Amino acid sequence: IAVFADFLANDRPILLVADEGEISFFSLPDRNTLYSSQIYAPIKFRGGLDLRNTMIKPFENTAHLLGTDHLGRDILAGVIHGGRTSLGISLVAIAVAAMIGILLGGSAGFLGDSGLSLTLDKLIFGAIILFCVYYFLFALDGRLFPFLFSLAITGVIYKFVATGLNKKYYAIPIDLFTLKFIEIFSAIPIYFLILALVAFIEPNWLLFALLIGVTSWVNIARLTRGEMIKIRSSGYIESAVALGFSKTRIFIRHAIPNSLGPLPYAVTFGIASIIAVESTLSFFGVGLPADSLSWGNFLSGFKSNNSAWWVALFPGLMIFFTILSLHITGRWLDSKFNPRG
Repeated sequence: IAVFADFLANDRPILLVADEGEISFFSLPDRNTLYSSQIYAPIKFRGGLDLRNTMIKPFENTAHLLGTDHLGRDILAGVIHGGRTSLGISLVAIAVAAMIGILLGGSAGFLGDSGLSLTLDKLIFGAIILFCVYYFLFALDGRLFPFLFSLAITGVIYKFVATGLNKKYYAIPIDLFTLKFIEIFSAIPIYFLILALVAFIEPNWLLFALLIGVTSWVNIARLTRGEMIKIRSSGYIESAVALGFSKTRIFIRHAIPNSLGPLPYAVTFGIASIIAVESTLSFFGVGLPADSLSWGNFLSGFKSNNSAWWVALFPGLMIFFTILSLHITGRWLDSKFNPRG
């Protein structure tokens, strides 16, 4: 339904064939042109605002089969196109969460507390880079030339300071730092964290998905770390080390691909939870603009009129059945790919 939403609900004709033979798709008819054939979608609405037809009850109007909300948006068309928005946000968010979780969890499990050792000059260099990036983002407001100038100055100072430092290696406890970071991140409720981030920016569709993604990576990181701890002591990893392969090559070419076993059902459950997060935030008016088509935004219309049960019922059923089907799929994937299942 989300893929073919434009063919199911659209206020523009799907196909127009003019008498001269010109063919156009999803374009408004021209009054000065005669058309031999016109094909419209089954639902002639896309979910746009229509303040003249607000709060129409279901099955009272043949044009609006499931009624309209407080903004005059057709519920059936909004449910169809809102599914595309809700699922699109979830897919982008879970992709971001998976990348962060695999990188952090995989690095923590593979390197442990002694797998990464750096000299003091490299530690100082890394701290300088982090400081410069922070300075660029917050103090310079993204201005590139002052950032490059300050980076050059700090690079020169580092060059003179680093020559006098010893070359002793210090172990970096990556696993310990990652676990503590996960604990701190897990202690903050995801809703409050997104609310705090939204207070500084006015998110659009993509930015809202990115915000949810950067706050939803914890479970994937834990699963990837657990798998990586088992993998790093396996025979093929030890063989790769004996052959002299670098840690980077072993991590990317061998360890990461073999640690993605729990990822399919973790992603499935993650999409379900992200849909719930997006719907909850949209219901409270946080995130997407009020005129955006998403299931959560349609639910928010129920707050303006508690007697308009249809505004909450049909989008709510779509959220319920989508999350239920994703959970069933996740359990099936767990039983299919988990040998202990």
